[in-house]
Amino acid sequence: MNNKVFVAENYIKEELIFKREMLFAFFVMVIAGLLFGTPFYFLWSESIQAASGTEIDTHTRIIIGVVVIGVLIIGNVVHELIHGFFYAIFCKNKFKSIKFGAVLKKGYAYCECKEILQTKHFIVGLLMPVILLGILPATISILIGNSDLLLFGVIMIGCGGSDILTFIKIAKNINGSWFENRVSILKWYIYKPIKSK
Repeated sequence: MNNKVFVAENYIKEELIFKREMLFAFFVMVIAGLLFGTPFYFLWSESIQAASGTEIDTHTRIIIGVVVIGVLIIGNVVHELIHGFFYAIFCKNKFKSIKFGAVLKKGYAYCECKEILQTKHFIVGLLMPVILLGILPATISILIGNSDLLLFGVIMIGCGGSDILTFIKIAKNINGSWFENRVSILKWYIYKPIKSK
């Protein structure tokens, strides 16, 4: 699918520097909560009030807590798998070029594409987890009135906060550029074409 060839001599390599990604991700989650939570509240306020009056015992709360943590862990693993699937579509060597891992010290999993991709192709893989696990479930939750799905979608949008930040940083350079992500060593590079005189 990717028939263009990357030739480093034709590009200027620029490292992307990220600061305060966690703060940005929290900000994204708050905005998503407001964006999806407001229509949800106005459409389903009666069911929210009915649910808030229900008593929940301690044993049930513990079970709910364990389930929520489990769903979030699985959600984050699926998030990385989605990155890998869509990156592989555009890679010459498909899944051989995809690397998954975890940085246990910092508490995150990652997906790394070992090939340099056209930026427009990289963006597809970059944003798909936010769309499929965040925006889509949050939108469906508004239509069917499921608050669990709303919460999951909003949290998954927040988990994709660094992906959204990456997109913001590279969006103005999509045309003709290439992108390299080395998440395992926390390095990201954009290759901008050298303009001929």
